[in-house]
Amino acid sequence: MSRTIVGIGGGLLLLGVLAWGVGRSLPPDHSVTVVDTLAAVPDSTWDALTDVWAYPQWRPGVDAVEIIALDGRPAWREQGPSGEVTFEIVDVDPPHHMVTRLAGVDLAVGGTWSWSLRPEGDRTIVEVREEGTIRSPIQRFLAHFVTGHADSMESYLEALAHRVGE
Repeated sequence: MSRTIVGIGGGLLLLGVLAWGVGRSLPPDHSVTVVDTLAAVPDSTWDALTDVWAYPQWRPGVDAVEIIALDGRPAWREQGPSGEVTFEIVDVDPPHHMVTRLAGVDLAVGGTWSWSLRPEGDRTIVEVREEGTIRSPIQRFLAHFVTGHADSMESYLEALAHRVGE
């Protein structure tokens, strides 16, 4: 029995070391773009996207939102099961373009999301581009081989599509 436990523990340790080594060889920076067409006009889509107070009503994993100012820029803090995350708006051109950035000094991840909204009849083409950095080799490994870099953006767009009526 104890040999089995030691063997399992050793195997898990080896997997962790391998994941760390592979993750360390991956670049910390990445860019990824996700595009979707939503069944709402750009103004409605923009309103849903920028009404951060309403995020807990439609974004999974967001339990509460606090509006703050960060160095004079609009910002908000989201609270959820994983803790607090602060975002700031670094560029905005309503209702077509917005850039948000993860705010904080000692974050394991960082980067920006650039939102672009374009009309297509009574629908909206939404493009989100992430320019991100993952500092932890283990998290780089997981993002590259398990979850994918676009996972958060795809979930966000799916929730946004549901919010605006799809």
